[in-house]
Amino acid sequence: MAEEKTIAKAEKPAKADKAKKKPKKDRKRPFSEMIAELKKVSWPTRADLRTYTICVIVFVVVCAAILFVMDLGAGELVKYISQPSQFPSVLNKLFGIGG
Repeated sequence: MAEEKTIAKAEKPAKADKAKKKPKKDRKRPFSEMIAELKKVSWPTRADLRTYTICVIVFVVVCAAILFVMDLGAGELVKYISQPSQFPSVLNKLFGIGG
């Protein structure tokens, strides 16, 4: 039985060594491999590219406008919080209430 255990222990590292060793790829021509991969890519047509570009520009403009409005609102809020004496007059102008 002792011999079987030593044989089993000797076999385990051999299996682990095989799993760790990976075959190395031939990297003599990396540019040719890149070119081959780029040929497999499906590139967008000119019309698709124009559509995607317009969508991105519109999205950026809309987001910029939303952030601009939020920034203006936050600036006004900070201004009224920092000067509480003006706050009732603003309420009076907007809603007809206050001092």
